[in-house]
Amino acid sequence: MRIIGRIWLILVTVVLLAGMSQVMGGTDTAPATATFTAPTIVALGLTDNLSFAGLGKDEFDAGYMEDLDAHVLTASCNTTWTLTIDSDTLLWSGGSGSKDSTDLQWKTDGSYAGLSTTAATVATGIAGKDLAAATVDFNLLLSYANDTPGTYTLGVTYTLTAP
Repeated sequence: MRIIGRIWLILVTVVLLAGMSQVMGGTDTAPATATFTAPTIVALGLTDNLSFAGLGKDEFDAGYMEDLDAHVLTASCNTTWTLTIDSDTLLWSGGSGSKDSTDLQWKTDGSYAGLSTTAATVATGIAGKDLAAATVDFNLLLSYANDTPGTYTLGVTYTLTAP
């Protein structure tokens, strides 16, 4: 019985020492995960409004007036993007009330295209901050017969989209 008691005492001591070794030293880990959701960032910068100031006889005789580098646009986006342009209405307001939006032509390079209510692609790009998206030139078509005296207004909308 004495031997069984001693064996039992040895076993209890071993178990207690094993438990104490975890408390007294060693290492332990607890895994964790960091997460975040990045939203789509889309920001468009635009220089001044378009104005054909100084319009006169010479421009009417030529049938047009150009405004080069009229709009400079910058894009900040964290994914690929597309920049489009369109007119808000089919006709200019004011004046004769029948001037077509297509009489305002635009280009970034190449030849001019008439502005319409259907969006046209100005530029595409990749992710980045304050990227030079586009420089847009404008050409206003003029006609003695159709452009009666008055102030004409046409809304122009640029849209920067990201998938």
